[in-house]
Amino acid sequence: MKRARFIPGVILLIAAVFTLLTESLPYWISMILLLGAALCLVYTSRGAYFFSKGAKLVATKQKENIAKAADLFRKALKAGLPENYAVYAGTFFIQQDDAEIGKNVLEPITRRNDPKLAAPAMTSLSMYYYAKKDYDNAIELCEKAKELGYKNHNLYIDLATYYLKAERIKEFHILMNEMEKMADSSPAILDFVAINDILIGKFRSAGGRLQLLFEHHIPDFADPYVHSAQVYLHYGDVENALKKLNEAKEQRFLRFSIYNKETIERMIEALGNPKERVPFTEAVNASPLVVINGSLPEWKASETECNEMLLPDYPKLEGFEIEAYDEVSEEDGGDINTDITDDDEEWLRKHQDE
Repeated sequence: MKRARFIPGVILLIAAVFTLLTESLPYWISMILLLGAALCLVYTSRGAYFFSKGAKLVATKQKENIAKAADLFRKALKAGLPENYAVYAGTFFIQQDDAEIGKNVLEPITRRNDPKLAAPAMTSLSMYYYAKKDYDNAIELCEKAKELGYKNHNLYIDLATYYLKAERIKEFHILMNEMEKMADSSPAILDFVAINDILIGKFRSAGGRLQLLFEHHIPDFADPYVHSAQVYLHYGDVENALKKLNEAKEQRFLRFSIYNKETIERMIEALGNPKERVPFTEAVNASPLVVINGSLPEWKASETECNEMLLPDYPKLEGFEIEAYDEVSEEDGGDINTDITDDDEEWLRKHQDE
């Protein structure tokens, strides 16, 4: 906040107190000065009042309150806000209302010398560029915030999302070195570590992490349910994949959600169609990153029907088990593994003579 706005009120307050103590002016004049100081300070603090009312409306998570909150935040910004409040308001506008307002609020704060202000503003501003599919700018902002020592969960979640969208898999794997240590603190972060397992072909471990997630949390976002379905489809388990996708369909879908309800419903439709079931499952397994990024893989309906809910010729799922995390170095590759994995080979060895 530009503290200069408070100077008139502070001067009046000092004058009122001084004249009361020294009796240098009539009592009634001192009281007028005191009243003027109070009114002046209240007026210059009205932005915080509007902000508080708006934040309470946002906390209700009710759609009908979003427009009311936006009006209050506009008034708050016009009246003047402390910059930490302004970051919250700017983030709100990017996520819920007018992204350009959010950008205009946050950009000046990203240039502040105080990293406690600049880093959160950078993280929030990155969403503006993410929404425009400018992943390089979004990544650059998050990386700068990270360099400033910012360790907020949202920073890691956003940066991991951007790396995946930009298909910068090596950087994603390296970021997981840090996020794996934070997995117990956030279901979203645990979900990303499971994604990492999927991308390197550790499906039993991915399933174990997601199983742990569902045991300790009831996530209200679709992502872990879809990723769990991906794990089941690796084993040809259509029945359990459908259960997870139907759960995913019932979650909240927001402006920045990776998945939308229509995409998930199309997945359910494909798995429920005997002519699409096998080719869709094959497509999901061949293009894991496409699905992780919220899109549908390409597939073509077969001329033959498959009514099996457990597809033949897939590895048998013999339980999930979280594997020890292997850190990725700068020298390691960043390829996605869609080849037969160790647990697949173990299943093949056990069943090759059957």
